[in-house]
Amino acid sequence: MDELNQYLYQDLKIRKYDSYARAKYQIILDFLKTKKNLKILNAGFGSGELSFLLSREGHSTTNLEPVQSYIELAKQNANRLNIQNCTFVQSSIENYNPSNLYDCVITTDVIEHIKDDNATVKKLLTFLKKDGLLITIVPALPILFGYHDLALNHYRRYTKSTLKNIVPSTKILKLRYFGFFLIPITILYSKILKKYYPVQTVNQNVVLKILTFLILEIEKKISFPVGTSLIMFAKKY
Repeated sequence: MDELNQYLYQDLKIRKYDSYARAKYQIILDFLKTKKNLKILNAGFGSGELSFLLSREGHSTTNLEPVQSYIELAKQNANRLNIQNCTFVQSSIENYNPSNLYDCVITTDVIEHIKDDNATVKKLLTFLKKDGLLITIVPALPILFGYHDLALNHYRRYTKSTLKNIVPSTKILKLRYFGFFLIPITILYSKILKKYYPVQTVNQNVVLKILTFLILEIEKKISFPVGTSLIMFAKKY
């Protein structure tokens, strides 16, 4: 994960247009809506979009990332949006030693990139205060593992049980699938065509935008029995 992945970098550059990612971020924001002024560690923060949303809600975020190119991209986005309460640290999760513990640690589509995910999650938990929140998003369903995962250097996809097994000393508050209606697209592109997922842009067809919006609104409200992602909220003992 230390080396720059060009496909991932291009994916991050258009993340601000990605309604699928933003819908998952909204689920996190809704879960935290009763919390005020949290100190949050966003480990492997991508392009920074989630951290910017959290900052606008009054939280402060420390954004951890080992790849300098990703940090520069996020800083550009933060400057463009005049985002406050965001700091950026170049470090891996394994080598990070914070001076203070956090109220909340978030990883979105990170631990699937790491070979020893069990050790990584244990390390993340050491960054949390007692009763602190661990929020994790990972790709779901091993049967969907394909071209997209290989292009992004994924080691695995998860089920509810395999994700629970790597989160010790916590109480699972909520664990749900997301992306039920996107399973056919994942199968088509990643398993059959063996191509990158279609890229969402600001100039996307209006009808497709509306359809995508409606589908994701349903997904945010209803937890289906399977999906392309898993979202977990856990509290540290």
